[in-house]
Amino acid sequence: MWFGRRMEVTGHAVTSPGKSVNPPPPFTDCLLPVDLLQTSVAGSAGGMAGPRPLLSRILRLAAAVSFLACACFPASVYGIRKDIGFSEPIICRSTVQGRYLISDHNGYVCSAFSINPWSHCCPETGDRFSCQGCKLDLQCCNTYEYCVSCCLNPSKTKKEDVLKLKVAKPITAGTYTNVFDFCMGRCRHSSASVVHENAYTSDFHHCFSMQQNSSGSTESSSLSKLLGINVVVGRPGESCSLVCKVRGQSCVPSRLSVLNKCEILQKYMRCKSGCFHSLGPDQPAEVVDEAPTSLEAESINHLLSGCVLSREVWAWLLRELKLNVLPPTSSSRFCSWWKRTATSLEKSLRKGFNSLVILVSWELWKHRNACVFDGVRPQAQTVLTQNPGACLYMQMDERLTCDGSHQHTRRLCPCA
Repeated sequence: MWFGRRMEVTGHAVTSPGKSVNPPPPFTDCLLPVDLLQTSVAGSAGGMAGPRPLLSRILRLAAAVSFLACACFPASVYGIRKDIGFSEPIICRSTVQGRYLISDHNGYVCSAFSINPWSHCCPETGDRFSCQGCKLDLQCCNTYEYCVSCCLNPSKTKKEDVLKLKVAKPITAGTYTNVFDFCMGRCRHSSASVVHENAYTSDFHHCFSMQQNSSGSTESSSLSKLLGINVVVGRPGESCSLVCKVRGQSCVPSRLSVLNKCEILQKYMRCKSGCFHSLGPDQPAEVVDEAPTSLEAESINHLLSGCVLSREVWAWLLRELKLNVLPPTSSSRFCSWWKRTATSLEKSLRKGFNSLVILVSWELWKHRNACVFDGVRPQAQTVLTQNPGACLYMQMDERLTCDGSHQHTRRLCPCA
């Protein structure tokens, strides 16, 4: 029966099952389905009395609709327009390690439960670049997230300065690429924020001050390292270990380098005669006003030819080598004695004598360093004997110790 046959519409063609008809190209053969429909209807109704007018009209109407669709719409229709630009999703970087608080790279601080789970951004409802719980004069905060937020403020951290800083001390270390990385790194704990390796120096131990590339840091950053440290001026002849022990505290060796600067010494001491670099286990310190000025000052002449030890060495050495020359005296200049003695020797002996003088001078200098730094035999310093009331600091921070002392100096000690 005709009504038992199912008609299928594929593309622009209407076919009967079992017949393969290629879909017509667009626009050109849009009237082809009418002929196909007539042929299909005539072939299918061969055993019937005649075509039915109503069904024929319905099929012709379907063919007309198919033609209109073919004429009005192109063959290829895209479901998505390609000329529409979709905005990329906003993703924030954040301090993910916070247990209760989180700070994003926009400078907002929020609780860990209120952060957007998709963008990782804090709601822009609170204060931006908040410095809650921070000491702005020291640039230190008691909370890591607020330290990062305060550090991101362009008025406190200059981007052009940050991009010049190295991430670490080695020369091969790279520089920071953005301010957020700098703030996250600077606000974390470091060895400068702890004392005795088991306690914080202060509640404000998250600091974002920018270190300088010079030999020392600025005064503000130095003061931030002294948070929780009791800076004490000792009495003449006292070591820092003794100064702190009397007060029921301990000397903090890692903070001696902070005090070993003229600007810090002048803050706690008078330094009326100036500030000079020197050598000795008792520094940083101030020379007392009552220090004698008649002691023999250390100089190259005193070290190599003037002191008793040096004269004994030269006398013994020249005697053992059987050289008919006189050792230097306490009043002779070392260079003059060397030149005069070498000229008096035979030409064949001069080269060996010069090498001997250089070697012995080097050994005397090393022995002098052992006396000064290792306490083998302490020596009076030139600046100590010539400048009562002056402050002394050492250029080599690694030589600083809590145990050194001198009877004519008052030490500046970090106690905690």
